[in-house]
Amino acid sequence: MKKLLLPINVNWVRTNSVPDERFHIIDVGFNDFNTLKGYFQHYRTTHSTLHFVLDGKGFLELGGKRYDLGAGDCFYIPCNADKCYAPNENEPWKYVFFTMEGSAVDGFFYSLGFDEQHPVRHIEQNAQDIADSFGELIQALYDTNDAANLFMMSALYKIAAHINRETQDAAPRDANAKHLLAAQIKRCIDANYFDPNFNVNTICQMLFYSHSYLFQVFYSVNKLSLKEYLMQTRLQKAAQLLTQTALPVKSIAESVGYLDCVQFSKIFTKKYGIQPTAYRKKNNVPSYKTT
Repeated sequence: MKKLLLPINVNWVRTNSVPDERFHIIDVGFNDFNTLKGYFQHYRTTHSTLHFVLDGKGFLELGGKRYDLGAGDCFYIPCNADKCYAPNENEPWKYVFFTMEGSAVDGFFYSLGFDEQHPVRHIEQNAQDIADSFGELIQALYDTNDAANLFMMSALYKIAAHINRETQDAAPRDANAKHLLAAQIKRCIDANYFDPNFNVNTICQMLFYSHSYLFQVFYSVNKLSLKEYLMQTRLQKAAQLLTQTALPVKSIAESVGYLDCVQFSKIFTKKYGIQPTAYRKKNNVPSYKTT
């Protein structure tokens, strides 16, 4: 990668209004640990951050795992995650980063293939494009004109596009590309099924893909539609709660995303051929009188 013309160890913070309130950048920075001292303690923050390593080496500890990182690696730090990341003592890294907050931040990073279990992506083909886009992002954050926010979001989407393009460019070499996206969809559903407002449209919004494309990818891998898998997940969780707890059926229905207990019972009976209360009795679990 050619070098970015950046001052050493700087942060730009922008707090004015942004075009998209679902997610926005609050901080952008560049750190060179040839002149900075690394912080080797675990800690948490109330925002999400994406780093891109320009040069050198370092490590990330997140979710009970350690990742050794180098030039071309993107690594993601989720909001409130317990983490530690620091430079290699012999070859300290340089990286650029941006910090985000907003209601759709997790979905934005999901769309790029990142979550707490998958916080690292290595960039081969598009590393220079990503570095250049970070330079544009930093310039936009540094500017004070009225169009700066638009340029900022443009640079952000360029970074996202280059990261996603890496997957597309690798598709001929990686036969599991669809499986990776299908697994990403499953993780999204497994993390949100309990929300009664969570549905197929929400998944598309969170992952920044069209319904038709996600349906095609998910069905090709699982032979189930997104709607069918979401319902299956909810009912399987409900069945577990019916056999493992004595919670009222109404409470179980609400805990898996159904606010209407009658509707839940109908759907459950259609799936299992037996009503929730009878399913519980069949498995010898005591029930509350109020269901």
